[in-house]
Amino acid sequence: MKKVLLVMVVLGSFGLLACSTAEPETIIVEKEVVKEVIKEVPVEVETVKEVTKEVVVEKEVLVEKETLNWVFPGTYNPGHFGRSNQEKANLMVYQATEGGLEIEYKQFGEIGLKGGEGLTLIRDGVYPMFEIIPAYVAGDRPEMNLYYLMGLAFDMDQIYQVSDGTVGMRDEVYAAYGGSRLPIYGDFSFAPQGLFTKDEIKNIDDLQGVKVRHYSTLGADLIRRVGMDPQIIAWAEVYTALQRGVVDAAITTPSSGTKAGFGEVTNYLTVIPQGGGLMDAIFNIDALNALPSDYQAAIEEAGKVSSDGIKAQWESEASGNGPAKVALDGNLQHWVMDDELVNEFVTRTAPGFDEWAKASGPNARKWLDKALEILGRK
Repeated sequence: MKKVLLVMVVLGSFGLLACSTAEPETIIVEKEVVKEVIKEVPVEVETVKEVTKEVVVEKEVLVEKETLNWVFPGTYNPGHFGRSNQEKANLMVYQATEGGLEIEYKQFGEIGLKGGEGLTLIRDGVYPMFEIIPAYVAGDRPEMNLYYLMGLAFDMDQIYQVSDGTVGMRDEVYAAYGGSRLPIYGDFSFAPQGLFTKDEIKNIDDLQGVKVRHYSTLGADLIRRVGMDPQIIAWAEVYTALQRGVVDAAITTPSSGTKAGFGEVTNYLTVIPQGGGLMDAIFNIDALNALPSDYQAAIEEAGKVSSDGIKAQWESEASGNGPAKVALDGNLQHWVMDDELVNEFVTRTAPGFDEWAKASGPNARKWLDKALEILGRK
């Protein structure tokens, strides 16, 4: 018996088409999938055998890139080279990620912060990154005050030795709060601290009873030993405190003070035998790991550029006639402590090292011993 071959092509909901040849015609319409169904119907057989194949039509879809916005709280006011370098790094990241990641630097005071909240805000995921100033977070981790012991580190070389030699200890602290210091993003060590005063200081007697702003309880204790009357005041409030006579003097790095306008409310500047501490930008580890690898690479590259730039500036400020130039630029008269006055600072504050370590717990003793070992004093 002859067999009759009937071929039909079904196209989605467009209905049933019949043709008299065995070669099916495929019509591609504007749909994601086009199906061909070939039915062979022998005359003597009532069952139908179906062979189905799919032709997928690929479409190119253009999706606009979404920008991820990060707020980056930090210590610097507009105009300071530290902030300028960080903002340049932020722009590098934005360009390298083709607008995918935008980091916006905000000084603590601009967003209602004081800086001491950094570790807990990173732990809680409130911010993806944060500039950590050890003195500010010492309320949570008192051992971080090591870097502000007056008389411990006298110059940039010693400051670097202590900072680099204890970096593993800081990393342990950051990890406990879900943070990471790596990749480096503008990290640096500050230059030695400056003392801004309204009145001229000639000897130790001129410092007795002078109300001076400091930024930590440790610094306050050491300054008290010299005979001054320390007041712990947040950075954002120092200018006003000097202006209104709440304090007569302030301690901070020379360029930080001049950029904040201290030359308008004080008259003299000198460098004291105290390291200025350091800054570590830390990341919430979950936020960092959630970024694509190319974004992380962009952060690493830009952060190193910023760090190198800031370090060079601090080193320039601390060496040679750097302090005098900073004072001149800030409309201040620069003076240099003589050896007698330096010795007064060192001998009066040295007993405070052990007392600080005892009061701050076992970690502080460990950190102090490490620093003294690094400097060859143990």
